[in-house]
Order: sequence, then C-alpha cells, then structure tokens
Amino acid sequence: KGEDRPSEEEIRKHQENYEKVNPESINRVAKKKELSMKIETAKSKNDDAAVAELSSRLRLIEEVDQKIRTKSERRKSELRVTNTSALLRLKATKNKAENDRKDQIAAIRRTKAGDQAQNVFERLETAGQSYFSIKKSKSPALTLKEPGKELNGNGLDLSLDQDSAAIANGVESR
Repeated sequence: KGEDRPSEEEIRKHQENYEKVNPESINRVAKKKELSMKIETAKSKNDDAAVAELSSRLRLIEEVDQKIRTKSERRKSELRVTNTSALLRLKATKNKAENDRKDQIAAIRRTKAGDQAQNVFERLETAGQSYFSIKKSKSPALTLKEPGKELNGNGLDLSLDQDSAAIANGVESR
C-alpha cells in the first residue's frame, strides 16, 4: 500500500545513533560481547582503524556501565540507611510504649499503696526474696487451738473424725 520499509543499512545506522544518544538504554552485556567479537575479527584481519573505533565504543559502554553501577550501589546504600533509620524509629516507639506501660503500672501500685496505707518503702514484689525476709501473717485461725482439734506446727488439723478414731482404736462403727 505504498509503505516504504527501511533498508537494513538505515536500521543499523538508526540503531547506532540511538545508542550514541542513549547509551544507558542498551543491553550492555550483549553489546560488550558483540564488540569484543568484532574487535577480535578486526585484529585477525589486521584492520587497525576498525579495532581503534570498536575499542573506543567498548570503552564508552564500560564507562556507562560503571556510572550505572555506581548509581545503583549508591541507591542501595541510601535504602540501607533509610531501613536502618526506620528500624531505629520503630524500636524507639516500642521502647516508649513499654516505658508508658511501666509508668502506668507504677502509678497503679502507688495508688493501691496509698489506699491501703502501706509503707512506701516496703517491697511490693516477693520475687527473689528468701524465706526469712518474707513477712509472715499470724492469723488467729491458725495459731489458736480450738477445742477438740490438735494442730501441728503448720496449723494443720491433726484430730481425727469419729469414724477414723474408731478405726484407729480397733472398734468398728456402724
């Protein structure tokens, strides 16, 4: 329908011009391989002009590759710093929440201590205390001997009920 297709020479020239203008848009690995093969071919034919031109193009591609690699490494480093600072912010937030919770618990303990009129210097927790430092309460139920009950040193009832006493004495109960 009257369409003019570009020739192979026009396509190749356009591609070369595009690569010169936009060197970062090409596949650098494939292009390096292709240029290295062309350089070897030109060396085998002893074509010094082609070797010089292809070598300069190869150096240009390597420079672009180095610039892009440096940019990507710098970007990775920036991301690493950003991630580290985000982690530190998260840790600080968690620490603040933990400290707030501890402050609330301490305030509750202080109000309970005030309500119960306890000594503020008294230890509130018994964790890690020895047996001898724990306060012992002496309630009347454990220390007073009730009629008919024998108590051992721990306040346990050692008296026997009627059935147990009868069995102990060798008399069967009915």
